[in-house]
Amino acid sequence: MKYPTKILIFFLMTMLSVNIYAQDTKSTKIETENGKKYYIHTVQKGQSLYSIAKLYSVEVDDIKNVNSGLNNEIKPKQILKIPFKKESSTTIVKDKPATYLVVKGDNLNSIAKKFNTNVDELMKLNPELKDGLKAGQTLRLIAEKKIVEDVRKPQKDSVVVKEVEKVYSCGDPKLKEVYNVALMIPLYLEDVSKIDVENHSTGSKVNNLYRSFTFVQFYEGFLMALDSLKKLGLSVKLFVYDVDEDTVLMQKIIKKPEMEKMDLIIGPFFTKNLSTIAKFAKKNQISIIDPVTADGEILNGNPNIYKATPSMATQLGEVAEYIIANHFDKNIIIVHNNKENEKPILNTFKTEFDAHLKAKGELKELKECVFNVSGVGGLTKLMSKSKENVIITLTSGEVFVTNYVNKLNDLIKDYKITLFGLPSWRSFENIEIEYFQNLNLHLFSSSFIDYTNPRVNNFILAYREKYKTEPDKFAFIGYDVASYFLNVLSKYGNNFEDCISQYPYEGIQTNFVFKKSVDNSRGRENTYVNIYKFQDFNLINVKSKK
Repeated sequence: MKYPTKILIFFLMTMLSVNIYAQDTKSTKIETENGKKYYIHTVQKGQSLYSIAKLYSVEVDDIKNVNSGLNNEIKPKQILKIPFKKESSTTIVKDKPATYLVVKGDNLNSIAKKFNTNVDELMKLNPELKDGLKAGQTLRLIAEKKIVEDVRKPQKDSVVVKEVEKVYSCGDPKLKEVYNVALMIPLYLEDVSKIDVENHSTGSKVNNLYRSFTFVQFYEGFLMALDSLKKLGLSVKLFVYDVDEDTVLMQKIIKKPEMEKMDLIIGPFFTKNLSTIAKFAKKNQISIIDPVTADGEILNGNPNIYKATPSMATQLGEVAEYIIANHFDKNIIIVHNNKENEKPILNTFKTEFDAHLKAKGELKELKECVFNVSGVGGLTKLMSKSKENVIITLTSGEVFVTNYVNKLNDLIKDYKITLFGLPSWRSFENIEIEYFQNLNLHLFSSSFIDYTNPRVNNFILAYREKYKTEPDKFAFIGYDVASYFLNVLSKYGNNFEDCISQYPYEGIQTNFVFKKSVDNSRGRENTYVNIYKFQDFNLINVKSKK
């Protein structure tokens, strides 16, 4: 029996454009009541309070306040009063100062926060910070446009000294009624008709046929978020393209006439084709969202690319910052085997640790143990019985890690240990979970699903109801990517590059935090990293607000 026809049709339908819109027509009818002017608006089919508020540049609450008894549910032909928008002030921007004089009590984190930048950027601009931060030191800063004051309309007899050049403002974006969005996702549609569900053979050829299922849940999660945003008034025309690693196919898609009219491109999912479309998007000033790859190199020379998944270097930097912020007074040891395949991660972590350590303005020894040389005896010589021992082990081999964790577990009767490991450890089946708990194991990941979170459970229930199956990690990622970036598009328009750092987001599998980049030729990446630990046989996100 071949793959069911109705599911085949489902896949084919994903290639069709999805049009989601609501007709918005601003009323010309105006009435005055108690000295106040109101638009008299007749609700049109497909409109929501959100879309109407957006149309008249007011808040939803403003409409509710002048329409007694109004709730979120409105019906076509319903009559609403819409308050006139208050006269807005003109905003000017001032450049951030070029330098900053360090005062006693400053640290790099506080300075970075003050000037809306980050520690890494300050370190790049001020190489002398490798020797630490000192009071009286002058730091170089990058000028960044930032709204700092309002300039009201001049009062009578006032003097306007200088006309201020008008600049793009995140508070007054150029919005569109309908946004064109391209989703480039590997669905492998050509393989679908070849699947024979009665054939239980295995092997690479058979497995390749089933690769169609790898990312389909990303698409389904994406559609769920889009449907929710539609109900809030967002209007999107979605174009879905089946794009895998084939660069020839990518070139054909780029030549399609609609591509130059895109407001946002999400995907492709493979680095090779990201590089291909990056040139096209840069030329046409279209923002690209890299949804899943962890390759940070793609950002170099591509300022219009936004990475939803932080690179490994960024993840290690966030872990280093977390350890320094929460375990600075502990006995910190890094353990490794000095193998070639470990060195890139090891060196990156040590570099990030040193940078964040210097940002704190204090000295701290990072002890180091080459475990395959000195063994447990060498490690215990570095450990403390009076302080908690924070042991960072960036090794991924399952055999080594299993034996290593067993040996560390034998030490807990004499030492207090908090262990940091790699994300892959979670999948190692031969290690007792009890040992992970005993060692207060902390892991990190770009994605973490907390099944105690009501939002997560609501999503799972809705997904089951809609698709009759359990969501995998890509369903969660697809939902978050669509929720965040389509919201950004709706709020700031397609020129959101200067505004995205002002719009953090708490998702169902990760958060999004984009920081302003010093290098304007480089794209941006999400800097949020999930750090979680084993507690009461559950995984607990230690960075959660709960």
